[in-house]
Amino acid sequence: MATTEDDYHLGDSQCILTIQPRTGESNAFHLKVEEDVPAELEAFVRLSHFELFEKARQWFDGCLRDHLAEFPVALEYADMLLRQGSYREVLALHSPNTAGLPEGNDIDRLWGLLGHLANMHLGGAASDALNDAIACFNYLSYRRLGQDGHPNALEIHMLELYLEIAVVAYRTSKWREVNYQYTNPPWWKAYSPAWSGFGDWYARLRGRGYFWEAQRILSILLPVLPLNNAIGMFMTRYTFDYVVENIDNGSFDETLVLSDLISANNMCRYVLEHCDVLKPSDGRRLEALVKLAEAYLQNSRSLAAILYCVSKGDDEEASPPVLQVKTLEKRLEHLKQARLSSEIRSAEVQSTVPSFADPGTTTPSTSGPSYTQGLKDAAAQSVWETLAPVKPAPPGFSLYNPSHIRLDVFSHPPTRYTCASEKPFPAAPSTTSTAMVQGGQGAVLPRWAKGQTINFAALSNGYPRQELAVIAANALRDAAEDWNQLELGVNFNWVEKLEDASFVLCYAGDNGEILAQAFFPNEEKLSRVNIYSAALKQGTVEYLKDIFLHQLGHVLGFRHDFAPVVDENNGSIQLGPRDPRSVMGFEFPPRIRASDRESAIAFYKLSGTSLGWKDSNEAQSSSSARPRIKDCIAR
Repeated sequence: MATTEDDYHLGDSQCILTIQPRTGESNAFHLKVEEDVPAELEAFVRLSHFELFEKARQWFDGCLRDHLAEFPVALEYADMLLRQGSYREVLALHSPNTAGLPEGNDIDRLWGLLGHLANMHLGGAASDALNDAIACFNYLSYRRLGQDGHPNALEIHMLELYLEIAVVAYRTSKWREVNYQYTNPPWWKAYSPAWSGFGDWYARLRGRGYFWEAQRILSILLPVLPLNNAIGMFMTRYTFDYVVENIDNGSFDETLVLSDLISANNMCRYVLEHCDVLKPSDGRRLEALVKLAEAYLQNSRSLAAILYCVSKGDDEEASPPVLQVKTLEKRLEHLKQARLSSEIRSAEVQSTVPSFADPGTTTPSTSGPSYTQGLKDAAAQSVWETLAPVKPAPPGFSLYNPSHIRLDVFSHPPTRYTCASEKPFPAAPSTTSTAMVQGGQGAVLPRWAKGQTINFAALSNGYPRQELAVIAANALRDAAEDWNQLELGVNFNWVEKLEDASFVLCYAGDNGEILAQAFFPNEEKLSRVNIYSAALKQGTVEYLKDIFLHQLGHVLGFRHDFAPVVDENNGSIQLGPRDPRSVMGFEFPPRIRASDRESAIAFYKLSGTSLGWKDSNEAQSSSSARPRIKDCIAR
């Protein structure tokens, strides 16, 4: 076959295509074609950002190696080498050609910082790097970077490299003794706490759409920040609003989602590292940090799922940022298991289950033709307005804003759970009506009949602040979902209309240290779960879901674990050994334990109309009748 050559004069780049026929000799076709360098560079940067460095290298060698003298190509390649840890290769790179470029001086300055940073990572002397970094600092200060509101890409990159040099020096040398002004951006006020100005710079970058660059600032700084500084600089500012808005608008910015995934991973890992060094005596602080790590991990899961479902590439699932989510999950689970083992050893208690008892609670009167109307007549109509149910976001795509978590880990939630048995009406004008409070007790074990749906509504008014009504209702919904997952044969469901509800969530003002109150299963027209002001205080409001886990345990028929084993006056009886860590116990915050799950399922599987003594772990008492099981029908 003769060799032919077609010249496509679109540029100076030459592509040689070799064809191997099934038989015979190879033939080479020499084609001159113009490469789309910007598109090829974009593909390379994408692979680099996903930390698929080997694929990025292959792509670079095949498409961009011949353009290494061009500054954009050289800069992105050097950035990839730095992130990969290939510092010697960075030093081996030649300076890009800046002839004729108006930004030539800035490019030379930036390239010099790249070399200094690579040399520092290899253990080279820091003095030259620091001198050039401070010269860059003064230069950017002269340029008034950060004050005109429009920094260019070179300035942003220069400041990032300056920060990285400063952080490496801070961690490995006597940089800490240098004036603190050099630990903040050039425009930041003197004598400010170290690194504080970069929190402002981070927020400004995100606000202007520089999501990848903002993520780099966070990643560089986190390792040197004390926990309180990180909370103030990043964790209270870092939200997922941009991602949510982006997706809600029907668009998808892969760089934004990937940047937020890397940031969420970094913050989760940072929090877990602080958990690792805490002592057992730091229980409350550790609890807050674990909750924060869980919030960031959930966001990492969601962002990874979004990338997998929406990105057009086929490499996302195997990329390190996505795989790191699994690593963080294992690390968090290991931490929780270690804490659990430590608690068990220190408590020296038996593995136990919660207790169950008769109603023994106050219930509203149902006299009159319309009980709900009686309630509404008892006070102004606005008092009984309810919230429309809000369904939780689909699994895998729910983004939680960690800034909504109380991040002051030194705030003190209750050391033990406080729960009462008598409930006032919701905060409302004093009045009289058919909606009165009464109580009833009997030697029965109440529970809900199989297949019942226990509807609840949530009042929207009466709270100190309107948003607290929504926060409380959402927390009750989430707690209800946790109980629903046990598949007891009964389910909780949030409804909007009071007329459709078996119980209503109310704010009932101040009741001292009491957090909340509930009721036991009954067939009254409407019961109440009350939330008190103590539950809405800083340091406690973050645990509303946990508080409602305990209260819904009462609604299902479970009594406090610390109630008497056999209370002949109230007819309570214990099934199984005790568990001080039960969701129905004193421990705060209350959590559903494995023993709670097992005994709750067993209780709702009991058949018949009475509880035989063999079903409990108590010896038969001559003075105690066999407890009668009452299956209640929900409204």
